[in-house]
Amino acid sequence: MRVENNNLTTNHSAMLPGMGLVFAKGGTKPNVKAVPTVNTHSESEEAVYSMVNSIMTLAMLNAEVLHIQTSYSPHVKKLNVRVQPADSDYKNPNVVFIEEIYLDKPTSLEQLKVLEDLLIELVADAKDLAMGAV
Repeated sequence: MRVENNNLTTNHSAMLPGMGLVFAKGGTKPNVKAVPTVNTHSESEEAVYSMVNSIMTLAMLNAEVLHIQTSYSPHVKKLNVRVQPADSDYKNPNVVFIEEIYLDKPTSLEQLKVLEDLLIELVADAKDLAMGAV
């Protein structure tokens, strides 16, 4: 089913296969009622999500010295982390570190904390190397 945004300022349209949203003719509001969502995450899950976001932030803020690549596999709730020097040749990559953590395990928060500490050390070493201190 094709869904169109009739907003004159954006005029975007998108394909939403299998979704029953139909926009009102000449308007921008769909002919469906909003369904309230309930946050069903526990405190420990929220802590895991926060730690994953911290690792992502670390990766983005330090891309000039180290390439921390992250990916998430939702079907198994797994975070994959791969680290390479910023000047890596991606045809023949020099992978410094690889880790995978299943986020639905009881020890996942502790594993993420250890991972973040290790990544902070790798970033510090890479910055020292870039500045010629080592």
